[in-house]
Formats: sequence, C-alpha cells, structure tokens
Amino acid sequence: MATATVIGEVPTYVSDDEMDTSETEDSGNKKRVKKRQRNWVEKMVFINTEEAEEAGIKEDQWRYHYTNTTAAGEKKAFRCNKVKALGKQCDAGIYLLFESTNDNVVLFRSTSNHTHDNIGEKPSRIPTEVKTIIQDLFELKLKPKA
Repeated sequence: MATATVIGEVPTYVSDDEMDTSETEDSGNKKRVKKRQRNWVEKMVFINTEEAEEAGIKEDQWRYHYTNTTAAGEKKAFRCNKVKALGKQCDAGIYLLFESTNDNVVLFRSTSNHTHDNIGEKPSRIPTEVKTIIQDLFELKLKPKA
C-alpha cells in the first residue's frame, strides 16, 4: 500500500512594511487623556477629624472623590462640585491627610484655580434654538397637532 502525500500551498507572508495602510481600518480606540499633575500646598492642620470635616462642609463647594491609603496615613480627596462627577473635572481640589502617627489631620489645597466656568456641559439632544422656539410657542398657548 502506498500512501499519498498532499502538498498544500502556504500563503505568502506579508510584513508590516509591505502592508497597504489604506486597507487597515481604525480600531476606534480613543487616545487617553494626559494625566493631570497637581501641585499641593499645606494650608491647615487640625487636631481632630471633626474640625477638618467641618471646615470642608463650611466651604460648601467640595464633594468626596476618592480615598487612598498610604504609609503616611489615609488621604481623602475632594473635587469641586460645580461640575458633574462623570464629566471633565475642575482643576481645583483639596485633600485631607489623616496622619497615621498621630490624630492630626492636614488640609492640602491645589495651587491651580477653579476652571469649572470654562468647562462646557454636554449638549442635550435638542438644540437650544429649538428649545427657545418651543418655549415661545408654549407661551402663546399653541399645542402641537397629534
């Protein structure tokens, strides 16, 4: 008995240099935004946690953002509440460092100014011109035909 061997063709190898770039499709991956670097300045030292949290509440412009535990202690970061939590954030910020060696709480403040006025809100699905026309028609007591 004789065995037959089948020889198949191997496709030619195409390197990246030979590949036509116009044929490749964009994968749709977005470029990551550069991480914001903040400069922090020590502002106040509180004797206990209650005083530190009251100072943050009195300003009425900070919301809790995240907590980070380090060797120096627990760090609670707060963001400006003039912008939405899921959107682009204001450059200003504070954090409280609850020192691990003693009961002191240190308040740090970023050196950058508030930029929440420069951050535009995402536009809604209805343009503002259409909204004003609808409002004018509503004030004239005109109803849309169903």
